[in-house]
Amino acid sequence: MAVSHSACFITFNMHGYNQGVEYLKDLCTYGDVICIQEHWLYPGDLHLLNEIDNEFVCFSCSAMNDTVKKGVMFGRLFGGVAILVRTALAVHTKLIHKSDRFFIIQYFDTLIVNVYMPSKSVKKLH
Repeated sequence: MAVSHSACFITFNMHGYNQGVEYLKDLCTYGDVICIQEHWLYPGDLHLLNEIDNEFVCFSCSAMNDTVKKGVMFGRLFGGVAILVRTALAVHTKLIHKSDRFFIIQYFDTLIVNVYMPSKSVKKLH
């Protein structure tokens, strides 16, 4: 007999952490797995996503790593993906791949892919 596993999946483009954090907190009351795009956080600020709700664990990556390494910051922030997983489900979750543009996690036998696809490239063409 097959065992059924149910979870509520949500995806949310934050358009920046400060703009979307309150709505993200509300989404945590409804969802079990929340895929986040465009949190715009620096690598040193990713802990903020871990502090959204203590009933969730967070897989996160900043798209700002290369920008921070260059030194002086200029221009606007961009990108960043994360996945919040309800703690009760996290034991059944495995990180498959992590990058600044996408995450892949496995929940039981289901692959969850969270992708950030900007409408314009943030890289300058020479």
